[in-house]
Amino acid sequence: MNTDQGHYGGYTEMHFKELLSVLEKIKGKFLLSSYPHPLLDEYIRRNGWCSRNIEKLLCAGNGAMLDKRKHKTEVLTANFEI
Repeated sequence: MNTDQGHYGGYTEMHFKELLSVLEKIKGKFLLSSYPHPLLDEYIRRNGWCSRNIEKLLCAGNGAMLDKRKHKTEVLTANFEI
């Protein structure tokens, strides 16, 4: 599947898979900031990576938008304890 990754414009699921494949093989430490994705979950399980979900409140907009704020989940993933 080569679907677009939303607001990242041109960054596809294939690019994401290639990134995760590289991270799977590196010798050093990494810390990846991303959003929830089934492919990421698969790599986390397969490699025993640490993962933390962080709920973010999106606050952009004028005062009238404050009652319609959205939440976004950021996923921090690392190959070390976080």
